[in-house]
Amino acid sequence: MALSKSGQILLLCALAAPAAADSKCPSDKEINERIDSALALTDSYFGAVTKAASKWAKADCEVAKKDLIALEPTATKFYTTAKELMKWRDSFEESCRDKIKDAGQKNPKAATIEKKYSPLEATIKATFERCKDHEGFREAANKGLRVMKRKKPKAR
Repeated sequence: MALSKSGQILLLCALAAPAAADSKCPSDKEINERIDSALALTDSYFGAVTKAASKWAKADCEVAKKDLIALEPTATKFYTTAKELMKWRDSFEESCRDKIKDAGQKNPKAATIEKKYSPLEATIKATFERCKDHEGFREAANKGLRVMKRKKPKAR
């Protein structure tokens, strides 16, 4: 069946038109499940670091070094999961990426983790400053500590 000239034009317009902004976006349920899963792992990792770091102020640098080496598998899993979540987010068009980012920022678990572990940074900095010249400490810190730096927003 041949299309009329107007039918051909409508078909071409439909094919050329961009899809609706959310048509390729994952569902809110999938977004929240992925974010919740990543946040659970984040909470577990930061909990393990907090537990280890609680004794670093009173311990020698060798204890901190051994703790950091022992944290490597958890740190690697945390970092890998976070990178995979960002890679998944970045696989979508901009409106979807914004939707996923907003869901992460508005997730109450994220705020709880931020508040719960905010003192951890000071403990780690103090230990790092005290132990940075201890043999093998920097290498151990590279194994047991993973930091996700916030990227500056792109100018639009």
